[in-house]
Amino acid sequence: MIWILLLWVVLIAVLLLGMLWRQLRAPDASMRTLVVVPFAVVAGLTCYWFFGRHPATGEWLREYADNKDAVRSMIAGTPEPGAEQVSPPVLARVLQRELAMAPTAEGWYALSIIYGEMQAPAVAVTAARKAVQMAPDEDTPKLLLARGLITENQGRLVPEAHELIDDVLSRQPQHDGAWMMLAMAAMASSDYELALTALDELLARHSDGDAGNQLRKVREQAASMQKNQAWLSGLSVTVEAAQGITPGGTLFVFLRRPGESGQPLAAVRVLADHFPLTIKVGPENWLQAPPAPGTPLVAGARYAMAPGQGVDQAGVTAENQPLREINDSLGAVLQLK
Repeated sequence: MIWILLLWVVLIAVLLLGMLWRQLRAPDASMRTLVVVPFAVVAGLTCYWFFGRHPATGEWLREYADNKDAVRSMIAGTPEPGAEQVSPPVLARVLQRELAMAPTAEGWYALSIIYGEMQAPAVAVTAARKAVQMAPDEDTPKLLLARGLITENQGRLVPEAHELIDDVLSRQPQHDGAWMMLAMAAMASSDYELALTALDELLARHSDGDAGNQLRKVREQAASMQKNQAWLSGLSVTVEAAQGITPGGTLFVFLRRPGESGQPLAAVRVLADHFPLTIKVGPENWLQAPPAPGTPLVAGARYAMAPGQGVDQAGVTAENQPLREINDSLGAVLQLK
């Protein structure tokens, strides 16, 4: 807004000089036209003050004046004493202004960390991505971007984050931070085979002391979950529809223990383009850890007649059915009514 105001003033000044030059060349011309110039200036300033000026503009300018040196030193890697006492929102605002004038990979990296502290993963990812674009050969910004993407997806490993971590490990195969990030994200994604690979890599170098004990506990948990997951491999649910229920809506299929409510163990959401429809329930569909082999489970379904609707709008339901052996794997057949 400040730049808009300055541009307005410059334009008015140019207009004023032009009109003065015209009056000097034509002394007999009416001077009343010059009244327009101060009127326009006053009107512009008044409109800005009452309508265009943000109430916090003064505060933002003071924040920038007070903290710009600290932010510049932070970007340069030599933070001034007391810089850590500045609140993250203030640092973010000042740093954004600095980056608008002189963008650097270090600045975008610092801004991503600040946004991460503020629990704003979406903008943290945006800032980290700009750091990677400005320093494509650096590994640290790539891991920061991978962490942001994982955080943005509730701790789960997404393909882009996996590619970034693999890229770092291709050059630094013993990068403990990258392996640990991969292990934890794989665990959250129910990819226990990948988690075990990462944990074994870490244990090969850190098998002693508390670190080794913690890694072994996590590995035991991953191995147990992998065993639990194995007996549910190939699981599928077939959904049929009663007469009058037309395809084209949103179908929700879920698994839970008998009698339970709330968040299901696993859930799948698909566009039902036909009935009957067979849905595979894979590792990516588990919302909770898979139960131990032999645990009684039931499958259920809800259906919304229109596409894109949420489960709370799904008024057509199917009665829960226990999982049973179907074609050498667990499954169930449900009937929407």
